[in-house]
Amino acid sequence: YLSNLLKNDFTKGVTILSLGSIATQAISFFLSLIVAKFFFPQDFALFALLSTYATTFSLLCDLRLEQALLLSTNSKQLTSNLHSALLTTLLMTTLGVVLCFLFFLFLNITLNYTLVPLWGGSLTISSIQTNLSIRKSFFKKTIVFRILGSLLPYCFVLLFYHLDIK
Repeated sequence: YLSNLLKNDFTKGVTILSLGSIATQAISFFLSLIVAKFFFPQDFALFALLSTYATTFSLLCDLRLEQALLLSTNSKQLTSNLHSALLTTLLMTTLGVVLCFLFFLFLNITLNYTLVPLWGGSLTISSIQTNLSIRKSFFKKTIVFRILGSLLPYCFVLLFYHLDIK
C-alpha cells in the first residue's frame, strides 16, 4: 500500500508542497530572528508595522483575483484571469504609491514610506505566480515562488534600513 501511495502523483505533489511550506516557514522564522538581533526594538517595531501594512495592501491589491486562476476551466479563461489579476495589481500598486506619496507629502513626512505599496504589490505578484504554478501542477516551481515570496519582506527590510527610514 505504501509503495502505491508514493507512486501516486497527487501524493507526490502534496508532499512537495508540504515540505516547501515547512521550508518557507523555517526560513521566515530564522530570518526574523536575525532581523530582530540586528535592529533596535523601535526599528523592529517599525518593520512589523510596515509589514502589516504591506500584507494588508497585498490582500487588497488584486482584489483576490489570483484565486480565479485556480478555478479556470480552460487556457483562454486562465489567460484572461491572469491578465485581469496582473492588470489590477499594477493599477492598485500604482494608485497605492501615488496615494502614499500625496499623504506623506501632505503630512511633511519622509517619502520612503511610499515603498510599502511596492512591497504589497510584489507580495501579490508572488501569490499570482504561486497560484499559476499550482494550477499548472508545477509543484517544484510553486515552492520556489513561495520561498522567494517569504524572502521579499527581508529584502524590503534591507532596503528600508539602507534608506534609513525612521
